[in-house]
Amino acid sequence: MSQPHKKYYEFKAMHGYVTINLKNNTPIPSKETIKNMIEQWCTTRSKRAQIKYLALSKTTKGPNRHVHAFFELEDVSHVRKRPFIQLNGEQHFMKFEKITENENYDGSFKTIIDYLKKQGEKHPESGAIFEEIGKMENNRGRLGDIDLGRALKMPDLEEAHAYLKGISVKGFMNIGQKFDSLWNQEHSRDNYNRIRIKLQPWKEDNPVVKNSRIWLNSALSGKSKRIKTLVIVSDTKMGKTEFINDLLKDLKVDEFRGRFMMDGHNENLKYDIRLFDDANLNDIIWPEFKSLISTRGEQITINIKYSHVKVTSIPTILVLNPGSWKALQERAKEFEDFDWLEKNTVVLQTNEKLYIEPPPKEEAVRDKNKYDGLDPKLVEMLLENEVEEDVNLDDMGDDTIDDLNDIIEELEEESMPPPMVLEEPKP
Repeated sequence: MSQPHKKYYEFKAMHGYVTINLKNNTPIPSKETIKNMIEQWCTTRSKRAQIKYLALSKTTKGPNRHVHAFFELEDVSHVRKRPFIQLNGEQHFMKFEKITENENYDGSFKTIIDYLKKQGEKHPESGAIFEEIGKMENNRGRLGDIDLGRALKMPDLEEAHAYLKGISVKGFMNIGQKFDSLWNQEHSRDNYNRIRIKLQPWKEDNPVVKNSRIWLNSALSGKSKRIKTLVIVSDTKMGKTEFINDLLKDLKVDEFRGRFMMDGHNENLKYDIRLFDDANLNDIIWPEFKSLISTRGEQITINIKYSHVKVTSIPTILVLNPGSWKALQERAKEFEDFDWLEKNTVVLQTNEKLYIEPPPKEEAVRDKNKYDGLDPKLVEMLLENEVEEDVNLDDMGDDTIDDLNDIIEELEEESMPPPMVLEEPKP
């Protein structure tokens, strides 16, 4: 999927921002054409997308003619397609941008619309034209059930906030906390894509890999009240963090790294696993921590600054280096709980890497002299990056999610209407 025409874009929102750079011989599209074009791209086989409001700025003069468009759909759309459309018989790229990451976004969609409106004033030589279709429901004064229902469907909480505030700031202030709690419950099972790098195959015969998979199956089966805490111990750069992220990639994980704090804990989120990966456990209150990792389904009161929070105990994984594991054992000894810790944990240790190392790239070996004079650790990092970039997911034996999505998308596109074709303007 390295060729540009094979790149896919995943859109999962109700609001979007798209830029289209026009080719020299492409006439300026009408606002209706752009509306139909975006609707068609956001439409799936089972659900037709409809634009409720469209604001666009068209730069009509100069060598860089283009269109910026902000749009609001009637409902949330979830599509993953190649971001291209046909205009005047030629393929044009649609550059989508997540609406809450737009540089003009400040918590309100109005600032983005104002930016589009002012393009002609800021750049009079560009021939910028502002056009609209539909009407934004701004400052309506109250939030209705339909508004809240739409906002709850949005997978981005920030987008939901902006949508509700646009309708009624006062109404949002009155229901903000309750809405966030409901939204968290609604999206507690969302998959947050824990793996964002290419991985090498795991050594399935490694005791850590093999036993961790068996432990997880047992922990999720629900057949045992008391699940021993899984402790994975190894030196750094052995792949333990990447392995755990891969192991838990389809689960809802209550994760702690660095300082252990429960201040932001939300009990409404139904987690499958609690993970302490390289977390600083030196400052823990041992009796609380012991209760947290020793049972399943029990509520524990955890003290936080000026208050306390109820936390449900769930199967737990600790990922530690040897020094941190030894320190935790010493902490348990202080409370005469060393034997308890030993009996209630499954400790997996390894001195070897958990993944199958790829052979070094010929170019990396050949060009190693270009790193002469650099720090050895820096050279090691640079060479690792070169190897990682060459990893081919298709060589791992299993179909990846992207592969499956590509197949599904191609089947879906076969049932879609043909691409929009822009007619030449009549003289």
